[in-house]
Amino acid sequence: MSGPNDDYRDVARTRAVQESEAAIEANHRTLVKLGIYNIVRVTAYHTPSVTGYITSITEISGKTARQIQKALGLKADQLSSGAFIYRLERVPRKDEFWPRGYSGLVDGKYLREDLDEDSDGYRRGQAAWQVTLKEGVSIGAIELARIQGNQTFDPGVHLETARLYPEGHPVHARVRK
Repeated sequence: MSGPNDDYRDVARTRAVQESEAAIEANHRTLVKLGIYNIVRVTAYHTPSVTGYITSITEISGKTARQIQKALGLKADQLSSGAFIYRLERVPRKDEFWPRGYSGLVDGKYLREDLDEDSDGYRRGQAAWQVTLKEGVSIGAIELARIQGNQTFDPGVHLETARLYPEGHPVHARVRK
């Protein structure tokens, strides 16, 4: 009988590297550098707080829901009804997340070469940087946008989104009048 871990190769070694003190420290520095205005969660549903995978706003800016889905390696049609995009209200602490590399790794693991997706339907993404919040960690979030169809996520275009950024942030220069 095969299980979900049979979809991957080198899981123990990959997790050992990802969960090392050096990887956690390096990814935490990235999170701090990004700051709360640039750490986002993409989901297909409305939520007051964030759990699971988070990424940088630059990984999804200028993309439609379908393009975001592909970039992040989500299930086919996972965002077919649109995408909610949230920013975190605070930067995760070192003890609240696991590094997961880039979305070319499915769930942060190497998918076997003979597979296009894992047993749960997740696919290789397009190398978007990501970390995942640990089980039980939930961080308050602010909805930046909801995009549907061919609408692209451009935080400088959505007036409601720009209002969430402090005065003087570069996003304000990109608001349509």
